[in-house]
Amino acid sequence: MLKSIVFTLVLFCFSQANAQLNEVNNVKVKYINWLTDNTITTYSNPSVKGLYDRYIQFGNTAETNLVNNYNFSSPGPVWNMTNGTDHGAMVTLVNNHLFYLVMSYHLKGPLINGQPSNPKYHSTALKDLILKVFKYIKDKGINSTTDFNFSLNASQETVNINNSGFGLRCFTYAACVLLMKEELGQTGEFSHHMGVLGNITSFLDPDNPNFHFTNPGFNTDVVRALIETRLCYVLGQEDADPDKLANMEFLIDFTDNALLIGNGWADFIKPDFTTYHHRGAYANSYGGDALFSMAIMNYILKGSAYELKPVSQTHLKKL
Repeated sequence: MLKSIVFTLVLFCFSQANAQLNEVNNVKVKYINWLTDNTITTYSNPSVKGLYDRYIQFGNTAETNLVNNYNFSSPGPVWNMTNGTDHGAMVTLVNNHLFYLVMSYHLKGPLINGQPSNPKYHSTALKDLILKVFKYIKDKGINSTTDFNFSLNASQETVNINNSGFGLRCFTYAACVLLMKEELGQTGEFSHHMGVLGNITSFLDPDNPNFHFTNPGFNTDVVRALIETRLCYVLGQEDADPDKLANMEFLIDFTDNALLIGNGWADFIKPDFTTYHHRGAYANSYGGDALFSMAIMNYILKGSAYELKPVSQTHLKKL
């Protein structure tokens, strides 16, 4: 009898975990579809076609710049990510080049007889170039222990990333890692770049001893840059990773807390539904960027078991 009860409990827990993993994976599919044109059935809308054309154009420009200006066989000295110049080099490589290559690789373009018309779609040559860029980033010393020049403020349970040029702009790298998971995995490099994402979003980890949900709201820099980056990390984790579900649950809790009204001069949402930054008595463009990222999070999570709380959605609507 006891064995039967234990077996039933184990089976129930296993079923619950599987159901949760399915929810996370459904979020992943929705997010990747949003990043790409997987669910676009027509390019008759000129705005859609115009955006596609720009991605392809920027991808072609990025390819030319990489071939002419980067020596992948001899990367040179490793980057020091506490140095503004090296931060700028990383941002340029990822945001101006790698991102557009990855988008060119994944966009199908208008379908002709049911087939992608984009000649770069899953092109072997383009894939090889993308993998060279990822390898270059690794060769430049970017890894799971890299110091990205973040500053912890334990007493306020926050982290300041305003001195990290790449940290403020790291989402595009995260999106590239997620979109290229299969290809990076085939070369054994996916775990390395996941390590980088785990490092740069470590403040949003359940094991972080310096965050306890004491204060409502959160630093606008982190809201605009790290929450969606952390989502890419969690969605990129394997189902077998023992902390995947805990990471997802913590991320949603963190996001809901960030969307509460901040106290005093604190970020990110104020009682009159303006957005503040750096505890200043004014709104600036970072608030708009944070709102944009949180609107995406709300859309992606809507209808899933990880949907944001009603109060979070209400605050977003009022901003």
